[in-house]
Amino acid sequence: MYNYLKSVKDGSVKAGMMTANLTNGGVGLAPYHDWDSKIPQAVKDKIKEAADGLKSGKIPTGYK
Repeated sequence: MYNYLKSVKDGSVKAGMMTANLTNGGVGLAPYHDWDSKIPQAVKDKIKEAADGLKSGKIPTGYK
């Protein structure tokens, strides 16, 4: 929604559907906040690896 409203404001809005995904910032994980120190770095690294793989297309989702 934020990106859509931003495009309306700057005049670059386009008709059609936009699917929210990691690449366009439409979905993602919330910050760890108070849990940051409780989550092992190895887990954080795997989450980043998965997110990067999804963004690059290295990990296929079967959804287009």
